[in-house]
Amino acid sequence: MHRQTNKVCPMRPAGPELVMVALAEEASFAQHFEKILRRDNIPVKVRNQDEPAGRFRIGLWVPRTLAERAIRLLQSENALDGFYEALSGPTPIDGSD
Repeated sequence: MHRQTNKVCPMRPAGPELVMVALAEEASFAQHFEKILRRDNIPVKVRNQDEPAGRFRIGLWVPRTLAERAIRLLQSENALDGFYEALSGPTPIDGSD
């Protein structure tokens, strides 16, 4: 008879909940926004966002606890006004609040 062994994997702490704070139309703008956020020590993930209408955009995601600060920082950069869409509030990664 074969004896089954159970493997125990070390538990990793859950990462922070990420929320989307901005959408960029081009990769160069997304990289620019990412640099702005990282300069202020805000961790950011950049992810492609496919939309139903076939538009392609790039979402910038930050931890929920830093979302308001990230939005204020992006809005304070006057040069970005025509190049990004600030969200009215952070959008959770799963689409729910």
